[in-house]
Amino acid sequence: MNTQTPSSMNLVFGLLALSLNCALLVVAPQAVAQKPHYSQAGLQYFNQRLDDLRCRQDGLVIDGSLDLNGDWFALASLADSSGDRACGSTAISAGGGYRAAFDETFDMYASLRFETISPDVGERDSGLIFVGGLRGFIAQDIEGTLELAHQTIFDGSTTISAGSAFWFTREFAATTGLTLSSNGTTITLGARMNF
Repeated sequence: MNTQTPSSMNLVFGLLALSLNCALLVVAPQAVAQKPHYSQAGLQYFNQRLDDLRCRQDGLVIDGSLDLNGDWFALASLADSSGDRACGSTAISAGGGYRAAFDETFDMYASLRFETISPDVGERDSGLIFVGGLRGFIAQDIEGTLELAHQTIFDGSTTISAGSAFWFTREFAATTGLTLSSNGTTITLGARMNF
C-alpha cells in the first residue's frame, strides 16, 4: 500500500533533482563554449500541481528551437500529460524570439508563442505566451536560465521559472527546472541536445 502523500512525493522528487544536480557538478567535464546555443532539441519529464483545479499531472514535453540568423530564433513544443481529477491535457505551441548579449556569457531574450491546450476534461483554449529572460553560463559546463512568462490561455497566469543544464559534452546535457505561479508548481527533469 502506498502511504506517500502528494507533498511527500514533491519532497522525494525535489531531493532527486537536487541529488542529480550535485552529482553532475562533480562529474561534468570542462568541454563547452561559454555562450548558449539556440539550435537544440529537448525531452523532459514534468510533474505539475495545479491549485486552481486541485489536481496533479505529469507527462512528457518535447521542445526545440532553431537559430535563424544569430539574433532571431524559432521555437516549438508538444506536451502530453495525464493526472487525477480534472488534470491531463495535450498542448502544442510555436513561435519566435529575439536574443541580445547581456554580457560575455549571458543573453537576454524575449519570445512570443501561440499555444493550444486540449484538456482531457473540458473545452480546448488557445492564446499567447509572452516570455522574457536571461540565459547563460554560470560556471564551466553549467548553464542557467531565469525567465518571467505570461500566458493568456484560459484565465491567464504569470510564472517565474529557473532552470539549469549540465553539459557533459558540447552536444548533450541533463536539465532540471522549477516553475512557480499563482496556479501551482512544476518540476522538470530531462535532456537537451545541441545541433
